[in-house]
Amino acid sequence: MAFYLDKKILAANGRPAREQYEHITLRRRSERYMDLQLAAHEGVQLEANVGRVPQDVYRDFDNTTKSLLTGDEGNVILDDLLPLARSLPIGKITSEYRKVNDGFVARSSISGQHAKPVDHVAYDYEGTLVLIHDNAFGREWREMEAMRSEGFDAIVDDQAASVRSVRRKVLDNFLNGDANAVFKGVSSFGLKNSPGTQLVNLGAGGLNTDMTAAATTYAQRQTVFTTILSILQGRANNVDGDIMFYVSPEVWFNQLGTGTNDTRFQTFLQGLLNTPGVAGIKKTNVLTGNQILAVRLSREFIQPAVGMAMTTTPIMRNMPFSDYHWLTWMAAGIMVKRDALGRSGVLFASS
Repeated sequence: MAFYLDKKILAANGRPAREQYEHITLRRRSERYMDLQLAAHEGVQLEANVGRVPQDVYRDFDNTTKSLLTGDEGNVILDDLLPLARSLPIGKITSEYRKVNDGFVARSSISGQHAKPVDHVAYDYEGTLVLIHDNAFGREWREMEAMRSEGFDAIVDDQAASVRSVRRKVLDNFLNGDANAVFKGVSSFGLKNSPGTQLVNLGAGGLNTDMTAAATTYAQRQTVFTTILSILQGRANNVDGDIMFYVSPEVWFNQLGTGTNDTRFQTFLQGLLNTPGVAGIKKTNVLTGNQILAVRLSREFIQPAVGMAMTTTPIMRNMPFSDYHWLTWMAAGIMVKRDALGRSGVLFASS
């Protein structure tokens, strides 16, 4: 896990996570040093106005970040992707993975002598952009002085709101990418539009099924799910493991009822959950209308690339009367992996 940093994650993710931690602490120490220098330069009259932000404020910031990223705040998709994340150095603007095309053909013979030339694998590479997602917040310096006796409660609330805004932006990037971001030929894609994402048309010319309509029967809904499963798990794609389904609220609530003649289950949702190959069905507000996202939750098929875990760092104050500003930021992108034959574990269905 690398969406946030703590001792356990630092131990598990090795050098990249430690480098991220060192980057954070260096910026915070630099700001503390600058504040102390300003206080010493201006004298005792202004010492209170340039006094450093206490360390327990940063502990509150870090605890708030962790609680918002590991609790039920935000979206279920980001929560499910968190365990799959990989830490990278902050200098990595793109994150690539290797596609292997073996093309090997075994043979049978009497002599057993090997064919010439011998086989060898061929490699190709794909990647994604690791973009910086950020939000700045702060307070006027005299307002900060007035709040010191109150334990910086307002600043902690500001930081929590800032974390939520960055979290929403990260999730939007993971779903939709950023069409305006291109670096050395590598573009920013999301789960909906990645070259590795397989697409299913639920509208006219496709399955022609409106999953948001109360009149849609269980048999029609089941056909949509089994079609998605057959694409991902069938012979042509051969994904091993159950598939997690994410659906829009409109689809979700129209699965909570049953037809007048259906007595096999309490709701359509219950019936679909019993379908072999379905790991679960979750509602998410980032999908709208007749949209379904199906994912095999495994690093083999999908992986967030994190160049900097979600953190809050200070913006340097250069004058005694400078305002206090902080930056909440995260460097991350999402990789939808596919093999040399184009097979992947992510599918997006929509009208």
